[in-house]
Amino acid sequence: MGKAGEKQKRRPKFKDKKQSERLKETARQVGADETSDAFDSIVKEMARTKDDTSKHVKSSADMIRKVPDEISDARRHVSKSEDAVKRSRRLLKKAED
Repeated sequence: MGKAGEKQKRRPKFKDKKQSERLKETARQVGADETSDAFDSIVKEMARTKDDTSKHVKSSADMIRKVPDEISDARRHVSKSEDAVKRSRRLLKKAED
């Protein structure tokens, strides 16, 4: 126990000893058990910044805006193909007669 008026430092309780050991081993492997710099760099790699997220959202929005144009282009190509098929059938029919 500590002195009167001092708060005791609480240690985290680990219920799963295997998980605790895996965490410690992983921290040793990446060097995060000695300094927090390695841990900080790992967290920064994993977490997206606001700028990264906004760039991703913007590119997704641009792609979504292009879809209607691509659909209309595809419809145009289909109608041209249908017209070509009709012409070919007429020409074949003429050739058979």
